[in-house]
Amino acid sequence: MNEEEYSITPEQNQALKKIYIIISKFVVEIKNTLEQNPEKPIYQLVRDGLIKPEDYGFVYRGGKFLLTDESLFNELPPVEPKSMAVFLYSGGRPGASLAITNHPNHGATMKISGLLSTDILAIKSFIQHELQHIFTQEHMGAMGAGSLADDEIEKINYLFDEGELRAHTKQYAYLYHKLFPEEENFNPDKFVDEISNRNIGVGRGPAILYQKTLLEPHTKELGGVQNIKKMNDKAVKYTQYYLTLFKRKENETPT
Repeated sequence: MNEEEYSITPEQNQALKKIYIIISKFVVEIKNTLEQNPEKPIYQLVRDGLIKPEDYGFVYRGGKFLLTDESLFNELPPVEPKSMAVFLYSGGRPGASLAITNHPNHGATMKISGLLSTDILAIKSFIQHELQHIFTQEHMGAMGAGSLADDEIEKINYLFDEGELRAHTKQYAYLYHKLFPEEENFNPDKFVDEISNRNIGVGRGPAILYQKTLLEPHTKELGGVQNIKKMNDKAVKYTQYYLTLFKRKENETPT
């Protein structure tokens, strides 16, 4: 992927980053507060004043946190109305999803679960991943953002779908940037090992994208040995592209 192939303008990337920073800072605060008060549900933390959504740009309404600054969405693909509802869950399976909803009060919905059982790096990477889907809306229907594949081939095809591939490789580039801040070149084997050793809960995605051995049992279904190589090479190429972007901006607003 080169600059010409990249579909997001610098202005759009900056707008996306602003939304990411707002959401991630708020989620970090909620996670920290939950860990200090594990017996209290999130709505109780808000009611007791232990979390103040308005300090982070949110309004709490009907069990969801509304990000209502319309200016944040001006540079993005159509999200109408220009607001996002964020649902946060202390329990459940760690993960996140995003949907373009066209709800009367918000044009997009993000759900993040497993706050008490997930590494904060994983949570931040989930947010990076799902926000990327604002730019890949045409690819979100294949299996749905964050859905699980019952069949191994279906799971592989899902991960290598163009929209999912871009979202996942940006997510993993972010993780690599945080795990190995001094490194400029992406090392897929080192990344997969570190994710496994640290038990960062991002599932099997990295292993499937970067390790040919997991694809080789399905060589026939995936179009042959050369096609598998192309798939892995593309995943590494995309990850390196996003890693370079993170490195380029590392002296700007903290991530």
